[in-house]
Amino acid sequence: MDGGVIPHVEALSGGDTSHAYVVKDGEQTVGTLDMTELVRALVPRVASEAGARQS
Repeated sequence: MDGGVIPHVEALSGGDTSHAYVVKDGEQTVGTLDMTELVRALVPRVASEAGARQS
Protein backbone atom coordinates (compact mmCIF):
# COMPACT_ATOMS: atom_id res chain seq x y z
CA MET A 1 0.00 0.00 0.00
CA ASP A 2 1.88 3.02 -1.24
CA GLY A 3 -0.46 5.72 0.10
CA GLY A 4 -0.93 4.28 3.59
CA VAL A 5 -3.67 2.44 5.39
CA ILE A 6 -6.32 5.16 5.65
CA PRO A 7 -6.47 5.98 1.91
CA HIS A 8 -6.55 2.23 1.18
CA VAL A 9 -9.49 1.65 3.55
CA GLU A 10 -11.26 4.72 2.19
CA ALA A 11 -10.92 3.36 -1.35
CA LEU A 12 -12.28 -0.03 -0.25
CA SER A 13 -15.30 1.61 1.38
CA GLY A 14 -16.12 3.65 -1.72
CA GLY A 15 -16.32 6.72 0.53
CA ASP A 16 -19.13 5.18 2.62
CA THR A 17 -18.28 6.03 6.22
CA SER A 18 -20.95 3.78 7.74
CA HIS A 19 -18.70 0.70 7.53
CA ALA A 20 -16.74 -0.88 10.37
CA TYR A 21 -13.79 -3.21 9.80
CA VAL A 22 -12.18 -5.95 11.86
CA VAL A 23 -8.44 -5.37 12.28
CA LYS A 24 -6.37 -8.55 12.28
CA ASP A 25 -2.77 -9.54 12.81
CA GLY A 26 -2.63 -12.71 10.78
CA GLU A 27 -5.59 -14.75 12.03
CA GLN A 28 -5.93 -12.94 15.37
CA THR A 29 -8.46 -10.12 15.75
CA VAL A 30 -6.76 -7.13 17.37
CA GLY A 31 -9.46 -4.47 17.10
CA THR A 32 -12.04 -2.72 14.98
CA LEU A 33 -11.97 0.35 12.76
CA ASP A 34 -15.21 2.28 12.76
CA MET A 35 -15.17 4.64 9.77
CA THR A 36 -17.65 7.07 11.38
CA GLU A 37 -15.39 7.46 14.42
CA LEU A 38 -12.31 7.73 12.21
CA VAL A 39 -13.82 10.59 10.20
CA ARG A 40 -14.82 12.39 13.41
CA ALA A 41 -11.27 12.05 14.69
CA LEU A 42 -9.68 13.32 11.47
CA VAL A 43 -11.97 16.22 10.55
CA PRO A 44 -11.46 19.39 12.60
CA ARG A 45 -14.57 20.60 14.40
CA VAL A 46 -13.39 24.13 15.18
CA ALA A 47 -11.31 26.65 13.27
CA SER A 48 -7.66 26.92 14.19
CA GLU A 49 -6.34 30.01 15.94
CA ALA A 50 -4.93 31.17 12.59
CA GLY A 51 -8.44 31.12 11.07
CA ALA A 52 -9.84 29.34 8.08
CA ARG A 53 -7.53 28.23 5.30
CA GLN A 54 -7.20 30.53 2.35
CA SER A 55 -7.00 28.94 -1.09
